[in-house]
Amino acid sequence: MDCLVKLKFALAVQLSLLFLSNTAAFAEQDSVTRLSIGDCVDMALRENKEIKSAKSLVEQTLHTSKAYKANYFPRVSLNITDMWSSLNGNMPINVATPISQYIVGRIYQLAPLVAASETGSWYLSTLESRMRNLNSDGDFRVGHVTSANLFLEQPVYMGGKIRAAYKMGLLGNKMSQLGVEMSENEIICKTYETYALVVKAREMISVADKYDSLLVSLRKSVESAISNGMASQADLMKVNSEIGKSELQKNKARNGYRLACMSLCQIIGLPLISEIEVDTLSVESMDNVTYTPDIRLRSEYDLLDSKTKLAEWNVKLERADFLPQVGVSVGGTYLNGLQFMDNRIFDNQLSVMALVNVKVPIFHGLEGYHKVAAAKAAYEQSSYERDNLYEMMELEILKSYNELNEAAMEADVYRKMFQSADESYRVAQVRYSKGMENLTDMLTAQVEWQNAYALMIEAKHSLAVKKIAWLKANGMLNK
Repeated sequence: MDCLVKLKFALAVQLSLLFLSNTAAFAEQDSVTRLSIGDCVDMALRENKEIKSAKSLVEQTLHTSKAYKANYFPRVSLNITDMWSSLNGNMPINVATPISQYIVGRIYQLAPLVAASETGSWYLSTLESRMRNLNSDGDFRVGHVTSANLFLEQPVYMGGKIRAAYKMGLLGNKMSQLGVEMSENEIICKTYETYALVVKAREMISVADKYDSLLVSLRKSVESAISNGMASQADLMKVNSEIGKSELQKNKARNGYRLACMSLCQIIGLPLISEIEVDTLSVESMDNVTYTPDIRLRSEYDLLDSKTKLAEWNVKLERADFLPQVGVSVGGTYLNGLQFMDNRIFDNQLSVMALVNVKVPIFHGLEGYHKVAAAKAAYEQSSYERDNLYEMMELEILKSYNELNEAAMEADVYRKMFQSADESYRVAQVRYSKGMENLTDMLTAQVEWQNAYALMIEAKHSLAVKKIAWLKANGMLNK
């Protein structure tokens, strides 16, 4: 009975350990993110902060252009005021005095003889006295006053300023969209370069491991030869020295791989300490690589052209400030309140008004002339800069084409060099095993094999990077 219990307990422990080991294996497997170059590019375009910033600028310029477009339409404003005031007082009314003075003056003018007679003089003095008695004082009180104003303003002609500002707003939005495309191209190139660096660093680790295994195998052979009296301790020391160098190279390769992975994580938006694995990076055939420069395919071409057009519209915008401007306004007013002599002056009174405003600049001390001249100079400067950068882009296309061809040639040369070094190492290995070659020659063959292998990997991934640079220079990266 005790044996059966012990057997069950041992079986339970083994099953538990098996379950825990599988769980740890699955957890380790899930913690590693496997990425292809397409996955990295998609994540970089989606998560990169530079592209998010560029897209925010697109939204900003879109709303700015719409704000400029709104100037074409009328503006309607409503102003309502409701006021109460305790202000009151007395206001003298001298209406009769001016009237009597006017009548007396006309009589003296039309009938001077009558006015100068005794009867006429009495009559005029009596008239002035009685008219003076008509003058009186009036009480006023502000009290509760309500007013409302509704106005509609419509610009008719503003010297072309509204149209120029709207066109500049549209160009600004287009330039921001082109800026997004350029940022995406830069991120794609950077992602490819860093991805290739990760692949290269991983393969460098593989080279270092293979080289180290060859040295370890060689050390075993040397130790066996020493035991048989066919080699010396000096030979073993040479091998151990190379093994030490190999360990150093392996450590550098691992550090380079870790740093490259962290750089790739930063670009694609993952935490820097994420565990990632990448696929191999293959280079397509070079048959479709031809020198056919067409800078119109590049976003920079449209951006420079838009920048020049922006400077051209700025000339019209500056000139508009010194041209005639015409605007019309229509409005209505409602007033209620304000008492005078117990009578309400404005009793729910409505009024309508229309206004035409014409502004004609006449003289501003040649300010307009100099502003327009400065804008024209800026337009010419932008045109020259555009033409110069067009030529620079053509040179960049030629440079990328030459570098791609050179990289393809280097990749082919180093591939053949590795094949030769690999064959030389195999021959040296056979000859050393038969005692036909010394240890120094064997170590030299191994070092040449390692160097050729590393150069082949470097050239292969340099070709991949140059191919992306060539696509970017020709504006075909997103095509």
